[in-house]
Amino acid sequence: PHRSVQLADVVCDLVERGCRPPLILRFPQIINHRLATIQSTFEAALQRNEYQAGYRGAYPIKVNQQHRVLAAILDDSEHHSIGLEAGSKPELMIAMSLQNPGGLILCNGFKDAEYLRTALHAQALGLDVMIIIERLDELSTLLKLTGSSDDRPKIGLRARLRGKGSGKWAASSGDRSKFGLTSAEMLTAIEWLSEHDALDDLRLLHFHAGSQISDLEPLRQSLREAAQLMLELRRLGATRLDHLDIGGGLAVDYDGSQTASPLSRAYTLDQYAHTAVSEVAAICNRAGQAHPHLITEAGRATVAHHSILVVEVIGEDGTLHERPDVKPNESIPEALRCAIDEVQHYGIDAAQKQANIRQLNSLTRSLFEQGIISLPVRAYAERVERTALTDLRLRSRHTKPSIDLHKLDNHLAETWYANFSLFQSLPDHWAIDHDFPIVPLQRLNEEPLHRVHIGDITCDSDGEIRRFVGQRRIEGFLPAHDLTAEPYYLGIFLVGAYQEILGDLHNLFGDPDAIELAVTEKGVDVRYTDRGSSIQEVLHQVGYDHETLLQQITASAHGAHAEGKLDLAKLRLITEQYRRDLMGYTYLEPPESI
Repeated sequence: PHRSVQLADVVCDLVERGCRPPLILRFPQIINHRLATIQSTFEAALQRNEYQAGYRGAYPIKVNQQHRVLAAILDDSEHHSIGLEAGSKPELMIAMSLQNPGGLILCNGFKDAEYLRTALHAQALGLDVMIIIERLDELSTLLKLTGSSDDRPKIGLRARLRGKGSGKWAASSGDRSKFGLTSAEMLTAIEWLSEHDALDDLRLLHFHAGSQISDLEPLRQSLREAAQLMLELRRLGATRLDHLDIGGGLAVDYDGSQTASPLSRAYTLDQYAHTAVSEVAAICNRAGQAHPHLITEAGRATVAHHSILVVEVIGEDGTLHERPDVKPNESIPEALRCAIDEVQHYGIDAAQKQANIRQLNSLTRSLFEQGIISLPVRAYAERVERTALTDLRLRSRHTKPSIDLHKLDNHLAETWYANFSLFQSLPDHWAIDHDFPIVPLQRLNEEPLHRVHIGDITCDSDGEIRRFVGQRRIEGFLPAHDLTAEPYYLGIFLVGAYQEILGDLHNLFGDPDAIELAVTEKGVDVRYTDRGSSIQEVLHQVGYDHETLLQQITASAHGAHAEGKLDLAKLRLITEQYRRDLMGYTYLEPPESI
């Protein structure tokens, strides 16, 4: 708590060392802190509720599969014995390779015979493997693979509960969710296990109340339903069923509101842990049954905070470079001149001014479409309109507004361009309107006089951020400072969950440079640097061989030389530049002298 760093200084230092914006900054110490906080909070809840079994956290690998992230999670596991959840065979192969001896692995997702064999091999290596059945055919295959083997698997069943979660991902829970066994399928599973003398292998019941749960009531209902289902399974013969996995759902407060909004949560971590522990304890106590060991899969709440995306603003839109309000040297139609005069009149109220501005906008467009006014006249009228809107906004700052200032601010926002790809680095913002806190990293003691949207460098109109986390609500603009000759960096926070792995190669922009940092008593240590994708690497991912491309360019250059279109110096320049570009960064690089 007593250590802090200036992010702007860190970024400038990294750039001097040769790192290239956009940058991903990872602070693994934050991961360790999150894990320790979750563990200690649950331990306190266990003690407070006189709970007679233990708690264990498990990290779902799908949330962020980066090797350095997994290494940070497992590096400190001796203090909180973190498990790993695998949702596919590739993730299972990561887990069995990295997990500490005796460590927990939860096997979720669709499973074929090869996946199940791999899980059994992981168990044979001494890992604590729970194979969670999502569909009945998986259980059938597993029973055939194990037969009468002395090496019995630990089996879990995923329940498709009737209760539905809350928040943006509520559809991932409830009786229409993608995964889980219905009540009838649960009974079939018990019958099959009994027929194979394998009821003692059933050790875990799993459910999922939804990702990013915004309030606790749906979780409370799911806990009651799941705990009762666990007691029924025990009554039907699964007497060794001693683990209850309540899945993910612990929300991250992305928008700072601490409410039941889709991007926040109306509860604390302590309330979450207390709810989970107390609800299960109450039902088991009432039935006189043993408390199960509790497992959570709080992936988002574990890694979201540790990662920051840093982007550099590289330019601004043309509204800052428009011509001044100078009348063109040509006649202006009377109707348009009158509309301009009405807009420029200062003796009217805000509502009438806004109506006059709308009239000017409509008339200008109509006259231009009919060929009645020229482009210079249209540009002059548009500049008058924007000046009037800006003046209207300034006048309304100190009076009770009679217009929608929030809407006006959104309309007047400038577009600034930053060197990054929204589709690669913030796919959830583009795909599902997921908002992240965005903050300038320097000059925070100056008033930000600009209101801006942020456009990326892809050639897609969707590559723009027009929603920002504000102090009290989601705003349609970001407050920003004047641009100067110095680099202007923006930090985009809470991007450690899902964003890196979901990013795509739109326009063939690849992974950014990523740097792992540790804060020490002496300052900031750079622990690890992962260079971002080169053009050659992303071309390879979409099926192009860089040597073939280079040969084709070289052949074209020699052909142009043979026809007298290129001299040898220009030929060498083109081919050498093409070769260098193949090894270069996919994003814009610092300008060189021209």
